[in-house]
Amino acid sequence: MARAASQQLGEMVEERSGALMAALLCLFFVALVGLSASDYLWYDELVILRVAQLPTWHSIWAFYASGLDTIGLIYALVLHAALHLRADAEISARLPAILMDLAALQCVFLFVCRRYPAVYAFAVVLLLMMYPLLTFAVFAKSYTLEIAGLTFAMLCWQRGTEKSGRIRSALGVWIGLAVAIYAHSFAIFLLIPFAAAQGAADWSRKRLDGKMWAALLLYPAALLPVMRGMLLASRLYGSHFWSQPSSALMKQTYIDYFQKNWRFMAILLAVALVMPLLAEAQAAEQDTGWPEWTGFSLPEWVLVSLLALLPMVVLPLSYLLHAYRADYVLAYAIGLALLLVCGLAERAGRSVFAGAVVCLLFASVTLRVDLKTIPQGVRALEHPRQVHARLQTAYDSAPWVKLLGASDLPVLAGDHLLYTRLDAYAPSQLRSRLYFLTNFAQVDQYPLSDTSQRNFLLFGAILGYQTMDVGRFLPDHREFLLVVEGTSGGLWLEPYLLKQQRMGDATLTFLGPDTDVPSVYGVRFQRLPEFPAAPELRPWRLKLQPWQKGYPRSR
Repeated sequence: MARAASQQLGEMVEERSGALMAALLCLFFVALVGLSASDYLWYDELVILRVAQLPTWHSIWAFYASGLDTIGLIYALVLHAALHLRADAEISARLPAILMDLAALQCVFLFVCRRYPAVYAFAVVLLLMMYPLLTFAVFAKSYTLEIAGLTFAMLCWQRGTEKSGRIRSALGVWIGLAVAIYAHSFAIFLLIPFAAAQGAADWSRKRLDGKMWAALLLYPAALLPVMRGMLLASRLYGSHFWSQPSSALMKQTYIDYFQKNWRFMAILLAVALVMPLLAEAQAAEQDTGWPEWTGFSLPEWVLVSLLALLPMVVLPLSYLLHAYRADYVLAYAIGLALLLVCGLAERAGRSVFAGAVVCLLFASVTLRVDLKTIPQGVRALEHPRQVHARLQTAYDSAPWVKLLGASDLPVLAGDHLLYTRLDAYAPSQLRSRLYFLTNFAQVDQYPLSDTSQRNFLLFGAILGYQTMDVGRFLPDHREFLLVVEGTSGGLWLEPYLLKQQRMGDATLTFLGPDTDVPSVYGVRFQRLPEFPAAPELRPWRLKLQPWQKGYPRSR
């Protein structure tokens, strides 16, 4: 029975792998559109959307060349064109990320199919669609562009190892890695796994592949056009960045991966433990004349393993850049998925039957978790201009938003995440009263707010945000509303106001709602505090037209 099942399923998947993969990508596309249509745009997305709304591509280039941000140039340029689609921004802004995620999955699929039965390639794809790539597939930023460039480079490099000296393979590697490093500067660390793998390939062939080495050593040159902006950004944000490198963050990267993907890990472990019971099926496959799958070569294992270890490799070097986040080394997820699934394939003797078992179990998890948003995706594709209206209606009906709207007092948001969300989705009458305050004179007392305060001081006016220093705001607005979400988390405004209350200068009154977050407070200053002089912090002069106030254009 095992023999018949293995032969039938293996033949079907191998013969129709291309059509099956196309169908799977279509399902993923609809599900990801549904996920996009059901979720509000987040802070990073709203900022990059504002940048993409600048009048011309030259304006977008000037924004990043002036050091106002380090991530997003290539995505903002693409998004500038994508926003002309006849769809609301929740879809059009995330569409490039969705397409790049699907392109990356296709490249990984082909990378595995050249060495293993297709069922293992499908298993890798299903695992990759979960944490962490699922989040970034519907996130309007450059991360999936980086992953797409990486996986394309992997595919070209793999084909180049089969026959050294191929100029097209070397050019493909350069293009892929250049796109990756343009999407995120941390892609410069991809040189380490690729160089190690290429060294292993040259050693096994006893011959140096000059074209491939030229591609690897020259791809960082793609940063040259934007190097000035990166250096300026380093001066502005470098040592003040809120997420500084630490071994704890690196360890948490792996902990989160295995915790969030525990279902897949349990499946892999269970199948690995029962491998001896599948010996009959493995022998049956050999008797029926299955192709002799070669598995990954030593250079390919070197590449995959070092990608999986990328957080460990990058951490010591990231201290030089004063920044580390799991998002910045997202390539580790590609390496781990390949290492886990293809490692199991080796233990199973590359058995099609074992691979089919893993693939079917993975598919059951994916169907339950990933593809449940297909109905929302179908509705969003049918009515792409009604997405924002539905989210707007839901936002307006929140008790805390109604509470803010019932007053005519100025409204202060406790943090930049809440401010930008309100600025995008709150009713227009409320948005006109919404302010983001900075207190750069005392920023050292609230270090986690340093990055956000610098952001709003430097590009607030350019992107149309209503930001003001606390020393300018309070003399004219002694009474206002404060809205906060959860704890202050080290951000400055809520602790500052609580301190003023303890000193007797201000009174904070909880207004509600009782069962909903965020919370709204009424604030009244009886006596103004002293406002120390803030250090001067100016952006470099930009020849940009300020973004016009209002919700970002979606077409």
